[in-house]
Amino acid sequence: MKERVIVKRDDYILYDGNILNLPLKDQYITELSIKIFDDDDPCIIHQSYVIKELVSNLLNLFESQDKKILDAADFKDEFDVVDFTDVSSLTFELAVK
Repeated sequence: MKERVIVKRDDYILYDGNILNLPLKDQYITELSIKIFDDDDPCIIHQSYVIKELVSNLLNLFESQDKKILDAADFKDEFDVVDFTDVSSLTFELAVK
């Protein structure tokens, strides 16, 4: 995945980098690992797969909305996987390298 994401709170940039390196909550990684692999302590291979799945869900959200910038407040459940405080106050901007 070559997509870059910029996460902002107002005009302050919290994250600018590859979408695969976006900080995700361990809870969601573990939950999806259990669902897919029946593994509550995922190894690096399972973690990598699950992270890619979670990120793909976010990319699909951008695609389905046909937008490059999304307000997390409008998609709280989807963006809750991202490990930032007060996610609903963030905007996510998708940029392709």
